[in-house]
Amino acid sequence: MTRQPALGQSTREPLFSLVIPAHDAARTIAGTIASIRGQDKDQAGIGPAEIVVIDDGSSDGTADAARQAGADVCRRQDRAGPAAARNAGARLAGGRYVWFLDADDRLLPGAIRSVADAVARAPDADFVLAGREDRLPDGSVATVLPAPLASDRRRNLADFVLRRRKSIAIGTSIVARRVLDRVRFPESLRLAEDFVFHAHLLALHDGIVVPAPVLEYRVDPRRLHRRSLASADDMVRSADLAFDPALLPPEFLALRRRYLARVHLSLFRAHHRAGDDAAARPHFHQALRLAPARALRLAYLRKYLRGLAGRRHPSLAA
Repeated sequence: MTRQPALGQSTREPLFSLVIPAHDAARTIAGTIASIRGQDKDQAGIGPAEIVVIDDGSSDGTADAARQAGADVCRRQDRAGPAAARNAGARLAGGRYVWFLDADDRLLPGAIRSVADAVARAPDADFVLAGREDRLPDGSVATVLPAPLASDRRRNLADFVLRRRKSIAIGTSIVARRVLDRVRFPESLRLAEDFVFHAHLLALHDGIVVPAPVLEYRVDPRRLHRRSLASADDMVRSADLAFDPALLPPEFLALRRRYLARVHLSLFRAHHRAGDDAAARPHFHQALRLAPARALRLAYLRKYLRGLAGRRHPSLAA
């Protein structure tokens, strides 16, 4: 359902559409929307943002909670995953820029104004990268700011896929709507779909940076660890999807091998840490084939030999 403009409200194109995929998020979605609506008083000359919620097969009243909280557009679909929900939201968005959030994210005060000022200074930018505050389960907060972008797209892609620029993430990348005709989330993935999206964004387009946090992001490292183990195939397949020869220039494709080695080493560490060295070893072997110098670094080799000897990760020894 689309909310009609109130009497006297401008019907011009909004500057930003906030797209929120939501599955069983009735407890958190109102807070996310409130953090957007709370920005309105600072948006003179910008106008209110459009909020688009895609209810991805929820069973807990997420759609009703979103409408009551003030979503402009709320559509329900059968469960299809976050990539499909984000793509559906982007198709419905009417703003010049699309800002993807998760259903438990919170915009920080002044976030929309900061990004609006940045795009006013660089109106041809294809995307904006901003910072965030990571809130950990113990209550601590870490500020993560984006690194500067180079004028060389290949360098930006290499920095992202090989140096794990964790500042580039959902919630802190704001994308010109025109770009989304070319760059989409791969709907065949349930994990690492945002990695593929951002890899294509950096390889094919030019952006700017807002060196300040605009988002509060709740992160649980243990949950991310479990998701990685459960979706290892998606992480491996993300290499083929990110380095699609139909999309990327040939000189970019050489990065695939090194990225895939990093994926296998990450999965090797995760399985070793979980105490499953039988599952860890094939990932080490794959990484050794792809990037032997990296796989044979002492930190990885020590873990591999520990596993062969039947010794558990130190965190599991007790």
